[in-house]
Amino acid sequence: MRLCVPRGFVPQQRSGHVAAAALGDMYVYGGYFKGPGTEKCLTDLCRFHVLTGAWEPVATTGPAPITTCSQSMVADEASNHLLVFGGTSLPFGITNSNTLHALNLATRCWAEVEPRSADRPSKRFGQSMVLVGVVERTEEERRRRGERGKRGGEEEEKRRQREREVTGQ
Repeated sequence: MRLCVPRGFVPQQRSGHVAAAALGDMYVYGGYFKGPGTEKCLTDLCRFHVLTGAWEPVATTGPAPITTCSQSMVADEASNHLLVFGGTSLPFGITNSNTLHALNLATRCWAEVEPRSADRPSKRFGQSMVLVGVVERTEEERRRRGERGKRGGEEEEKRRQREREVTGQ
């Protein structure tokens, strides 16, 4: 692995932010900054392109999450979205959230995801989140991602076996 030294734009230092990798890039969102005489929750989204080692700010539109510290985030490459859940703002632990937001990486537009039922998790921050499921890609998606061919029979059978073990079937 080659070490990349960022050049040009570099995101502001922070803690309590989230990061997720999608389609060869790493995205960093939100977090907390405390400096001399200032403390604030950050609302910016930055992208790190792994191959070039370059950071860039990402301008977005739409209703972004308002609780941007200690939330959780995953990348859903199948739908080309970043999903952000929960979090808090200043003062920490008082303004917690239980909302789910999706950022369309193609349009860079945020949207709040409404639950299909009235049941929502409690408001929280500091949690983690994973996306579980097997994604079957179309030939078009494989071409876009630079993947070659379809899975071989043996590899496919191993994948199915792992899926059965995880789901207990």
